[in-house]
Amino acid sequence: MSKTRLEAFTDAIIAIIMTILVLELRPPDGFTAIDIYDLRYEFIVYAVSFVTLAIYWMNHHNLFQKVSKIDNTVLWLNTLLILPMSLFPFTTAWLNINITKMAPNQLYGAILIVTDLIYFALVRHLKKIHQNEGKMERLDGTHRSEITIAIIAAGIIIGIWFPPAVLITCVGSLLFWISPDEQIYSQPIHLIHKGIKWCWRKVCTIGGTNKS
Repeated sequence: MSKTRLEAFTDAIIAIIMTILVLELRPPDGFTAIDIYDLRYEFIVYAVSFVTLAIYWMNHHNLFQKVSKIDNTVLWLNTLLILPMSLFPFTTAWLNINITKMAPNQLYGAILIVTDLIYFALVRHLKKIHQNEGKMERLDGTHRSEITIAIIAAGIIIGIWFPPAVLITCVGSLLFWISPDEQIYSQPIHLIHKGIKWCWRKVCTIGGTNKS
């Protein structure tokens, strides 16, 4: 399969998922502005999911603009990337009516983490098969994926006591992906990435000390 067919397939699937999202919005029971206002949380969750999918699509498009060849591993990773995305309408619909409950928020965040993990693996593999090509040198979505995974994971932990924290951190993580060009974020991403690694080393050190 050529990369053009792969892009076209992915574009079509994401477009379908985004269309299904709006079908999950229920009309208000009444016919006044107050009735619309009562659905405010549903519109917020819908908007977050829609923007998330749009950002995934833009970054996927930018990623494959730099790609000159693909292999079977790319095909499988790209297909796996679509799998958690296809669950967005389900998790969005469940969160719409249970925005203050823990389980819907946790699942919503978990789906985003799985999506980021697969995207992380896809970028790493594409860099591997293009390692001798200069145009791939600027391609590095891996640090952004690590940071967003850490942010959402923190939200899931906080969400045990305050469930909406998951959705809040999901929104915050999108700020690192608004522009497909990672060079814009290179300095803050580098600093945050170093901070996360430092914290992880400290946690491992403390854990090792406690065991001994």
